[in-house]
Amino acid sequence: MGTPKRPHDEMIYRRFRDALKRNPQPCAIDGCDRLADTVDHMPPLAAHDHLEGSACCVLRGVCAQHNYAAGGKLGRRRQLLRSRTSSVFMPSPPRNYPGPSRQW
Repeated sequence: MGTPKRPHDEMIYRRFRDALKRNPQPCAIDGCDRLADTVDHMPPLAAHDHLEGSACCVLRGVCAQHNYAAGGKLGRRRQLLRSRTSSVFMPSPPRNYPGPSRQW
């Protein structure tokens, strides 16, 4: 069994990206007047378990500014959720550990 493919290595992704380079399209984000220069997965790869050939997501052309901003927002949201759910583990001192010294 080989190494699983990354979604960006899949044939459909590469064909979409190559077609976008040959035939530029407007950014898929409403109100944006830039040309699409990156391929975006909907829903984002970070938001679901991607399975090649399952049609779990749709590819669309978006400008780099919107694509990277959306990825940054998603990453920051995940980072904040992770920091809220994790707690700092503070072990108790051993029983024979001397208390704090008052002689400073």
